[in-house]
Amino acid sequence: MKISNFKPINFQKKLVANCQIGASGNNVPTKIYLLDKRDDFGVLDKAKDKEIWQNGYYISNVSNNFCVDLKHANHYVMETDDGDVICMCKAKEKGKKVNLEYIETAPKMSSYNHTRKLKYIGETMLAFLVKEAKENKKIVDVPTVAMRPKTLDFYFNQCGFKKDGKLSATMPREEANTFIKKNEKHTGSSIEIL
Repeated sequence: MKISNFKPINFQKKLVANCQIGASGNNVPTKIYLLDKRDDFGVLDKAKDKEIWQNGYYISNVSNNFCVDLKHANHYVMETDDGDVICMCKAKEKGKKVNLEYIETAPKMSSYNHTRKLKYIGETMLAFLVKEAKENKKIVDVPTVAMRPKTLDFYFNQCGFKKDGKLSATMPREEANTFIKKNEKHTGSSIEIL
């Protein structure tokens, strides 16, 4: 007996966006995945042990708490075509807000590494979150911004977040398009949400 139109069930991470990183004219295609199954734990667990993630601030914490947080938070990773995780974030939807709890670019590829070859990795991940939130009539809020000079510059000068209390930041609805367009100009590409 032959079963037609049979499609195997896919239990892997879910592709949610196509994008590019790097400066316009020198950009690299990447993909953003939603980790929404317990089996996806291995994606973060393997990534944190790779050389590009040495001295990471948040990836171990997010990986260690993945299964507990799975029901209450969205976990995203950005990967190269080679399958290397180069950025990850954890966000929780709360009413009309998307609370960004963690975002981290692999330390060997972040602005803290002066020999990095590609730029706009974290900015592109954040632009994806802002664009997705905007499409769902929500805003992105960062309850706690790390008090490191480059991190503060990233949120408030590069991305256009506004202070919302002593340690928090928010992307005003009216600033979302400006930030998304800025990222498109930086990378020479728009983020395709699937």
